[in-house]
Amino acid sequence: MAGMTTTIPPRWRLLLALLRHLPQGALSRGAGLAADTPIPRRLRAPVLGLFARMVGADPGEAELPLGGYRSVNQFFIRRLAPGARPMPEDPHLAVSPVDGVTSAGQPDQAALEVFADAGYATVIDLRGEGEDRGFDEAAVVEDLGLHYVTLPIEDSDAISFENARKLDALLQEYPGPVLVHCGSGNRVGALLALRASLEGADDERALAVGREGGLTGLESVVQERLAEDDKQ
Repeated sequence: MAGMTTTIPPRWRLLLALLRHLPQGALSRGAGLAADTPIPRRLRAPVLGLFARMVGADPGEAELPLGGYRSVNQFFIRRLAPGARPMPEDPHLAVSPVDGVTSAGQPDQAALEVFADAGYATVIDLRGEGEDRGFDEAAVVEDLGLHYVTLPIEDSDAISFENARKLDALLQEYPGPVLVHCGSGNRVGALLALRASLEGADDERALAVGREGGLTGLESVVQERLAEDDKQ
């Protein structure tokens, strides 16, 4: 009825807090089950709207209205609406939209200009200081009026929950849309998989998020991290 508001019951607020903060070690399986819990139709919009705010997702990019998703997991793996995240049409650049970010391999200056024209506000570079980018990326990004942020992920030891949290913090701190890149997208996908696990995804779902973000050769490393009891 018009003019009426729906109050989110305390148990659903508790469930969302669990999904956001407690999916560690033995709790991850329980959090995954909780994420599959069907949400009553009248509560879907307020519950999923609150969840979206908690994880920094934009419901406006979703293919369906919030009421069209039966559970948190369904919303978590939603398809994007057509045209929600425009990307450069460069056959040499691997680009993958993942929840909250766009993952890519090393962009060149022309690709960065396309991202800037498309409205992107921040570039997060996961490559190490000694890696050759072929141009002064920091200067180009800043000349385009975008934020340039570095989070060096230089070897497999850096694929960790600690760095996934650092990436998440940067995504919360800087304005979007955000482009996150490494050399091929592999490191980006690895951290996005661990970030998804921290946000409540089960291991299978986390790996799927990682693959969508470019995860390839580092998948075995991510699997090892997901198997750890202590996700510190």
